Amino acid sequence: MADNMRWVGTWTTTPAPAEGAAFANQTFRMNARVSTGGDRLRVRLSNAYGSRPLLVGAAYVGLRDSGSGIVAGSNKKLTERVPA
Repeated sequence: MADNMRWVGTWTTTPAPAEGAAFANQTFRMNARVSTGGDRLRVRLSNAYGSRPLLVGAAYVGLRDSGSGIVAGSNKKLTERVPA
């Protein structure tokens, strides 16, 4: 990232307690309320409050349309990039 650029946190979400529940082949949709614009997005998934491993098959981000729909063509698969 260029020297004149920096990451700015724009929202957080509360942990969703699911202790004792088992999920398999489930889709979870979370609507982020972004208050600051930009041309890059960094997403962090955390299992800070979990007692079992969190396995994520895939994650996507897209622009919300109406209801639970997304704007056609805006859905992008997230890729893993581990900092050096």
